[in-house]
Amino acid sequence: MQARMQLHFIVVFMAVNCPISFGQSPQQALETKAVDQYIPAVIQAVEDEIYDYNDETKYFLIDDQGAGDTKPAKISIYISKEISKDGDGVAIYKLMPYGEVYRLFVIQKDGLVVLLGNPQNRFHPVGGSELTIYMTDEKICSFIQNRAVKSYFTVDPGVSKQRLNEAIQRQLKRVRFSYRQYLAKHTQKK
Repeated sequence: MQARMQLHFIVVFMAVNCPISFGQSPQQALETKAVDQYIPAVIQAVEDEIYDYNDETKYFLIDDQGAGDTKPAKISIYISKEISKDGDGVAIYKLMPYGEVYRLFVIQKDGLVVLLGNPQNRFHPVGGSELTIYMTDEKICSFIQNRAVKSYFTVDPGVSKQRLNEAIQRQLKRVRFSYRQYLAKHTQKK
């Protein structure tokens, strides 16, 4: 499903950015909508994935946090100002322990946001979601300065059990998989 959604995003992205090759007029290709109402859902998807992958303790040196600090970290995220009419967008943020990521996302009809690319695959530079280290500085700066809205997400190393369970349930709904659930099931003593 993840690969199908990533392929869908690439096709839509190409159709929007290359109107002549897809036989669309420039006006048809530029049909977009503002992302503002979806920002909380994008942030929720990012936080849910971090909690589901058990990475909440890996943000202790980010946001002026010191080693062993147990306070929640406030992390910057840059979300595309506009999304395609099909709900495709982009966000740049720090995804520990991998680094800064240029992440494609899709807003589903029910409003739930699905992040494309699997963190365990390390975001190689083969198109789609990738680490920003593989991008030019100009492309990153242009996106942040001209085409993105800055917001913040919070990572709490002392996240509550209720918040973890909510994250797991949404991840199961988004991608039909929960890393935390898988880990719990396969590390139980027999």
